[in-house]
This record gives sequence, structure tokens and C-alpha cells, in this order.
Amino acid sequence: MYVHAGEIDADGAVERVPDTGELLSWLANRYPDVRALAWLRHVTEGSSLIRDRFDEQARAALANGAAEVADDGFAGLHLEIRPVTVNDPSVPELMGMVREELGEDAVFSVQAQHIELAPGGRVPSFVAGGEEKYWSAGYVDRVTEYADEVVLPGVGADMPMESLYGGFMVRQVTEGVTALTGRDEVTLRFGLPTHTSGEWGPVEDTESVATALTGVRLGMTRVEPPEGMTLGVGLYVADEADAEDLAVYTSGWLLT
Repeated sequence: MYVHAGEIDADGAVERVPDTGELLSWLANRYPDVRALAWLRHVTEGSSLIRDRFDEQARAALANGAAEVADDGFAGLHLEIRPVTVNDPSVPELMGMVREELGEDAVFSVQAQHIELAPGGRVPSFVAGGEEKYWSAGYVDRVTEYADEVVLPGVGADMPMESLYGGFMVRQVTEGVTALTGRDEVTLRFGLPTHTSGEWGPVEDTESVATALTGVRLGMTRVEPPEGMTLGVGLYVADEADAEDLAVYTSGWLLT
């Protein structure tokens, strides 16, 4: 479970969400087998092409602050930092620093950006939008080198039809597995769009849990993950999932 535990500012400081301890206590009592990760977010606008997303001082502050949050009763950490421009060197360096501060026993999860559907396909989107939407497969591997888990989002695909969104999710599976094939042990998860408010990302009519799951399952038939790779999905976000979302998730993933 990814528990929203704080927001990261441009200087690397973490503004913590209050009362997460109460949720962790409840989980420990009611669902002791559930692993809770501290989800920290930095969501902004614009490119990090000219200037690093985080400078040296901010990287040090964030690595230390994130580890402190994760150590407060969590099983580990989940970082969501976007947008980040491909080949921004600050983020891979930051991930190495976070891993060192966390230690080897804590779970380290990283949210990547969508993987470009074809080599070089990210460039037109970058030029048109002024910020990076897609990462190359190589940059995904580079940023997540120290991560135990990698999450590819299932929202914000900007596909004009639901069928194209389904095909987009198929490609995220195949490209994601290919990008991380060289890893010995890694979990790769794909987000399912259960959010209904704009707080967590764009809400698009063409994106649904049913279509996302169909795309993920079809994508899984087109790849052969290495022995050490685990594939999974996650509700984004569980707080806003309705009964229909949960029914589709249960029948389309848990029971199949």
C-alpha cells in the first residue's frame, strides 16, 4: 500500500502529511501482512533540461528527509517526481543517495514516467508540450537502478479513444519489461486509473480500470519477463476507487 506521507518542495524539503501513524497502527492491527510504503510526491511543471530538477543541496536534503519519513514505521519508500527530462543527471544521482540513506532492508519504489512508444517518439511531445511526458527505456533503467519496485502510471496517456488507451497500456507492459530485462530482482507495477479528482492527475474519459487491466493482461502475453521479475498492478488512487472499480479489479486481476 502506498500511503501518501508528504510533499517535496523544490529545495528537497519534505512537508509531511499529519497523522500517518494512526493509519500505520490500524494496518498493523487489522492487516499485519500489508506492507505500507511512504509515498512522497514532487509534482511541478516545465522542463528540467537546462537546470537539474534538484540541485546538489536539494538532493542531499531530500535523501535524508525521505529516509527519515520511511523510517517512521513504514516498510520503505515510494518516490513520485515529475516531470523529469530524459538525461537529467540529478535524478539518477538522487536515487542512489536515497538508496544509501534507506539501507538495503527497506523497500525502495520509484514511479517512472510513461515509456516512449517508439525510439525518439518522446521528442515531438516534448517540443509541443514544453516538458517531458515520456522517458526512453534506457533512462527508465538508469533512474530505477537502485529501486526494488518500479511503477509505470496508467493515467494521463492522452489517448483520444478507449481502444487506443488499451493499446497504450499493452505497449507500456512490453516496453517496461524490455527496459528492465537486465535486472536480477525487480517488481514492475502498472497503475490503474481509479482517481476521480484532478488532485492526483488528469481525469480522462478514455481511461478506465477495465481497459487498463485488459491492456496489461494482453501485454503480459507478449513478453517473457526474466525469472527475477514480478509483474503487478496498483489502484491509483485507492481512496477514490468506487464499487465498480473494485469489482473489475477483483474479477479482472485477483481472481484470474
